[in-house]
Amino acid sequence: MKIHAKFKFFYWCLGLITLLIFHIGGHDSLAYDLAQYYPLRAGDVRLDLESETEGGQTRLELSRESVSRTETIGGIETCVIGELSSGCWCEEYEAQAWDDEGLKFYREVEYDDGELESIDFDPPLLMVPRQLDLYETKSWSASAGGEQIEVEITLEAVEDVTVYAGTFSNCLRIQLSFDSGDELETCRSWFAEGIGLIKEECTMTEDGRTSTEYAELVATAVNGSLYGSPLRPGELFSFYLAHISTNSCGEMLMENVAIGLPGETPGLWWIKFVLNLSAQPVAWTITDFGQGPPPSLDPSSASACAIPGLDLSQALHKLNINDQTLDPQLWMRFPYDGNQNYAVAGFCFSPEKLSWDLYFALPVTE
Repeated sequence: MKIHAKFKFFYWCLGLITLLIFHIGGHDSLAYDLAQYYPLRAGDVRLDLESETEGGQTRLELSRESVSRTETIGGIETCVIGELSSGCWCEEYEAQAWDDEGLKFYREVEYDDGELESIDFDPPLLMVPRQLDLYETKSWSASAGGEQIEVEITLEAVEDVTVYAGTFSNCLRIQLSFDSGDELETCRSWFAEGIGLIKEECTMTEDGRTSTEYAELVATAVNGSLYGSPLRPGELFSFYLAHISTNSCGEMLMENVAIGLPGETPGLWWIKFVLNLSAQPVAWTITDFGQGPPPSLDPSSASACAIPGLDLSQALHKLNINDQTLDPQLWMRFPYDGNQNYAVAGFCFSPEKLSWDLYFALPVTE
């Protein structure tokens, strides 16, 4: 046996012994903290390309998911994932939070059959354990809305994944299934550390019908950093990842606005608007912009005040894209007259005017 072959064999044996010692004596070090792979921060926004296939028909759409705010439920600060729904002009969302046990659902609010339903889970519904070893499977039972659900999760692999948003290294590939007896859903999902879900493949069976869903990350704004790009070819800016806040005196701040000048890599900006009552019709006109930490929305600093009776600080927001013109649209619902009623308005961004111009307003609704 040649000298270099002896050394190669020696190091192979040494590596095997080390691996055995590590596996026997240090098993706990193999566990992954799943909270690091599904971060929850108010202001983070993601954009996915989703496809759904059922009965041989496939539908494609861009889907936006926003961590819009925090909400305290039972003394626990949760993150609210959801926004204004145009179907009911109300907020549909899930309130989630991590603790030492795992990711838990505290509240679900959805619009179903003409009624707004809010379900508080007591105790909170455990969806994902906090830690999981490679190749480990965990299962448990949960109750949701009086329905018993069997949950099973497996950490199948750690691998690199390429999606529209780019290539992400050492992603966790997790299989998660929910079985209520009448409905079975199985998803294989890929999570990138510090970023979250980047790819998902799901199969659902209900009442004998099977459908499949596929989602792939296009772009996301996480903790002030941009991954991927929401810009279409030729676009210089996109509001698709924007996180929106307003104050009671007619100012609006849009963070996570993606801007990519010709030849430059897109970056995240903040843009500040003021409600311009002198415009006909009224419009949100740009007043300031920049990168880095955004300014505050102190009502005393507003250059114009809103119409008396409106409470824009409590507005719900939704960003859309006009199907025909592809222009960005902003829908808002805000309380009127002491929260007894609310008003609804839609604005369309006009690039040549750098403003959000009113294009529809619905009558005040009780």
